[in-house]
Amino acid sequence: MESDRRNLFSSVRRIISVLVGNEKSLQKIKKALSIIGDSLSVNSLTFCTVESAHHSSSYIKMVCDWRKESDSVICVSSSRSGDSRKSKLENLIRKSRANTVSEAGKGVLLIKSPPGLPECVLVLEIELHERNLSVEEKDFVKCAIQLLALMTGEEFSEETGNNEKSLLQERLLRSDELLKNFEGNVLDILAVVDGGLVFTYVSPSVVNTLEFMPEDLVGKNALDLIDSRDRKRVVEESKVLLREKKHGCFRYRARTKSGGILWMETAVSPLFNGKEVEGWTMSSRDVTGEMKLQAELKARDSMMVFMNDLYVLILSGDNLHEAASKIVNRAYEEKGMVGCKITFSEDEYLDLEVSRGDTEAFPLNLMKDSKAQETLRENRIIVQNTAIEGKELRYICIALESNNEIAGYFETLTERVTGLSEESINLYRLVGTTVSLSLTKIKNLVATRRNHITSQSLIKATEAITKDLNMRTVIESIVRGLRQVIPFYSAAVELVEGDHLIIVGGSWPGKNSFVGTKFTMEEGSPGFDVVRNKKIILAEDAQRAYQQFNRPDFKFIKSWMGVPLVIGDETIGMIAVDSEEGGKFKNRHLDALKAFADIAAIGINNARLHEEVRDLSVRDYLTGAYNRRGLFEHGEREIEKAKRYDTKMGLIMFDIDNFKNMNDMLGHLAGDFVLKRVANICTKILRAADIFARYGGDEFIILLPMTDITNTEEAATRICRSLEDSRIIYKRIPIKVRASFGIANFEGHEDELEDMIRRADRNLYVSKRSGGNKVTGGRNYG
Repeated sequence: MESDRRNLFSSVRRIISVLVGNEKSLQKIKKALSIIGDSLSVNSLTFCTVESAHHSSSYIKMVCDWRKESDSVICVSSSRSGDSRKSKLENLIRKSRANTVSEAGKGVLLIKSPPGLPECVLVLEIELHERNLSVEEKDFVKCAIQLLALMTGEEFSEETGNNEKSLLQERLLRSDELLKNFEGNVLDILAVVDGGLVFTYVSPSVVNTLEFMPEDLVGKNALDLIDSRDRKRVVEESKVLLREKKHGCFRYRARTKSGGILWMETAVSPLFNGKEVEGWTMSSRDVTGEMKLQAELKARDSMMVFMNDLYVLILSGDNLHEAASKIVNRAYEEKGMVGCKITFSEDEYLDLEVSRGDTEAFPLNLMKDSKAQETLRENRIIVQNTAIEGKELRYICIALESNNEIAGYFETLTERVTGLSEESINLYRLVGTTVSLSLTKIKNLVATRRNHITSQSLIKATEAITKDLNMRTVIESIVRGLRQVIPFYSAAVELVEGDHLIIVGGSWPGKNSFVGTKFTMEEGSPGFDVVRNKKIILAEDAQRAYQQFNRPDFKFIKSWMGVPLVIGDETIGMIAVDSEEGGKFKNRHLDALKAFADIAAIGINNARLHEEVRDLSVRDYLTGAYNRRGLFEHGEREIEKAKRYDTKMGLIMFDIDNFKNMNDMLGHLAGDFVLKRVANICTKILRAADIFARYGGDEFIILLPMTDITNTEEAATRICRSLEDSRIIYKRIPIKVRASFGIANFEGHEDELEDMIRRADRNLYVSKRSGGNKVTGGRNYG
C-alpha cells in the first residue's frame, strides 16, 4: 500500500514537470494523459472540456484519448456533432454534473474539476466488476484533473505556437542597442528633461497613459512621478548613467493623476553640450501588462515547483506535526514571504499549529472571526490586501479539507507585486488541495500506526496479568503498557479503602515512590468524581479543575486524567496519569486509558482475590498479625529496599512477662484472649508501613522501615507504656499485662533480617533478666 502511494505521488510530480515545460499546450495534455493512464489499471481515458454556448447552454469538447492496448494518446476531432461516442459521453456527463466523482454507467467513472477551475472531465473506462479504484487512486485523479484544468486557458491547437510568450520574450529582451537610437524607438511617451531632471518637453501621448496633460508636467521634476518604493533605486541608477555619460533603461512604478499605479519602462539617452550632459531624452511605455504576465508565469512555475517539493517533503514525515512543519518551512523559502501558518485538526478541532515568520501581522484571526470562517466555508479561499509600515502585502488563507469538512487553514502573508488573476487563485486552491490530501494521509497513517501500538500494548498487558496474579507485577505490566501510548509524567493505581483511596502502585520520576499514600475522597476532589460518581475525567488545566492540585506536593501537575476501575457494579478504585504540561492529553489518550482501565480492573481484582487467599498462609489465625513466614517474606523485601536506597530501619522484639503463669492460672483461652488484645493495642499504635508479626507463642516482632534507632526506641517505649496502662478484663477478671522489649537497628549492606532479630533477642533477654517491663538496645544502652 505504501509503495502504491509513493508511485502515485511520483506520477503527480511527473505531471507537474510536464505542465511547467515550454512545449505546446496540447503536447503537455497528451503527455500528462499518458502518465495518468500508465499509473492506473484502466482500459481508456478521455479528457474533455465543457465549453459555454448560446442561451446559457454548454457543449462537450473531446480533447484527447488514451488507450491501454496501444498505450498512446490521440487527438479527437472537435466537431460538435456526428460522433455517436461523443453524444453518449455528453449525456453521461450532463447526468452527473452535480458530482465531482460519479459512476456514469457500468465500467465508466467520471471525475470533474472542482468549482472555481475551468470545467473539465476525465472519463475512465474500467472493469468495475473486477476491481474498484482505491481512495489513493481517486485522490491522484482529483489532483491530475485540477492540474489539467489549469492548462485549458491556453489554446489546444497543434498549429498554434506560444505567440504570446514569444512576443513577451521579445519585448523583455529589448537590448540596449535599440535604446541608443532614440528616433528608432517607437514607444508611448516622449519627453526631454534638463540636467536637474525637470521636464522641458512631454509628448501629448502622456494623457493616454498617466492621465496628465503635457502642460501639467512641464516644469515638474520627473522623479515626482515615481512611486516612493522605487524612487531611491532609480536615483542611484541615474547617478551611474550620469557618471558614465551613457544611455540606460529603468522599470519602476509610476502614479497616475488619479492616484493609480502603473509599471513603466523608460529608456534615457544623454544630451551633450560639448562633453557635459545638459539633459536627457526619455521614451516611456506602460509595461503593467507585461509585469503582471511575467509575475503570473513566475508564480505558476514557482507553485508547481512548490507542490513538487511538497510530495517529497511529506513522504519523509513520520508524524503530522513534522509534515506540517516541513510544509511551512518550505513555503517560507518563497521569495517575498512575510509569514505563513498551518492550523490543522490532529485529534480534535484545530489542535495543531505550526508557523514561521510574522504571523502577528495577519489581518484576520480565524479562530475568533466567525464572518471570515463563513466566507472560507463558501469560497474555500480568502484573498485580502493589507499594508504594514507602508509596505503593500497580500494575505491569502486557503481552507484545508478532510472528508469534505474544513479540517484547518493554510495562511500566508507575502509582499504584493502585481494584481492576482483567476488562474493564480486557482493555483492557490490547488496548493490547498495538495496540502489537505497530504496532511490527511499522514494523519490517517499515524492514527493507524498509533492504534496498532495501543492494540499491541493492550495484548501484552493482558497476557501479563493472566500469567501472573501478583498485584505488584500486574500493576507494573499495566503502567508499562500505558507508557507506550500516553506521554505521562507519573501514573498511579489507587484502590478504595473505606472512605480513602490508597496508592498501591504506579510510576514516578527518580526514586520517589508514593505507594501507601492515602487520599480522602471528599466532595470536589478528583477521587470523589472518578470513584464515587464514576466519571471519566480529562482535566486540561488540572489546577483550575481541582483545588487539590494547587497544594505544594502536587503543584507540578498541570494536566490530569482519571478513569474508574469497575468490577460489575462496584468501583474498586481508579487509574490516573498526569503531566507537568498543561493541555498535554488528547481524547485519544483518554480512550487508551479507558481501554487499559478495563483490563487493569480485572487483573487487579484477580490479584487481590489471590492475595486474600495467599494472605491466609502468611497471617496468624489468632491475632491477625503476620506469622513467621509472612514476617520473613515482607521483612526481607524491606531489607532489600533499605540497601538499595540507603535508608535506616529499626526492629522491635517483645514478649509478655509471666505469660506462662497466666496460662497456668487462668487457662489457655485466657492466654489467647490476652494475645489478641495485645495485637489490637499494637496495631493502633503502629504505622501502615510497619510490619507486625507474631514470632511464636507470646513473642512478637515489629519491623519499622525508614526509622532510626532513636525513633525505634520511642516506638517500643510507647507500646510498653500502652500495654502497662491497658485494662484487660477476662470473664470479670482484670489482667495486668507487661512486656519485655529488645530493639535493634539496620547496620549496613552486610546486615540481614536474621542478624537484626538475633541482636534484638539478646537485648530482650537483658530486659527480662533485669525485671521486665522495659526497653533495652536504645542509644543509651551499652
